[in-house]
Amino acid sequence: MSQNTESKDGLNRDRYIFRRGESGIHLPDEYAQVRWRLRIIAVGQDRYREVLDEVPHVQCCDLALLMLYAPQGKEGADRAIVIGHRQRERWGKSVVQLYQDAVTSCARALPARMQNLNEAIGIPGEEKTSAPECLVLTNEDNRFGAACIFYPGVQEEAASRIGGSYFALPSSLHEMLLLRDDHLGDAASLKDIVCSVNRREVEERDILTDSVYYYDAVLKKFRRVA
Repeated sequence: MSQNTESKDGLNRDRYIFRRGESGIHLPDEYAQVRWRLRIIAVGQDRYREVLDEVPHVQCCDLALLMLYAPQGKEGADRAIVIGHRQRERWGKSVVQLYQDAVTSCARALPARMQNLNEAIGIPGEEKTSAPECLVLTNEDNRFGAACIFYPGVQEEAASRIGGSYFALPSSLHEMLLLRDDHLGDAASLKDIVCSVNRREVEERDILTDSVYYYDAVLKKFRRVA
């Protein structure tokens, strides 16, 4: 792991989400020039607690949803700037308004993509008429796609495709695995799997959280269960 370094605005530069001091990108003064370049990213609150006071964010369970400005071009995801409180205040926008605009813009620019697990990892197989047991959720860019679970309508669409309630396992910042609740597993054993994968397979900077979430298709509620 690289040595921890701090930018002059206090954001940890080891994690590429917060390379704000290095980007060399100027944020437009006019909000109209920013609105449709806004994006959202989900991060674990515990892992980024030292910087969350400095940036507008929305909390969901133990996750924080951050707002970013992405410049035009293919490199935009990696060069995006995390919006700070000073920028938000200069634009005269509340955290709620900024988030609503960001999630709308992000869903339009980077639509959610759901694939059954075999399809996502490239294993051929016969087309099945039954609902898949597991869906891989990300965005069209395959970058920071775990946040897609908070796009409008995505939780409900996943329930429709998977055939009911499901567990959401964060495999990284970039995707979530949605596992149909077939009543054969439990949240604690799934958490063990998430922890094991995070320690063995995922780069430290790409870890979202060790938590397990659950979407109740009847109550239409998304919550942390382990």
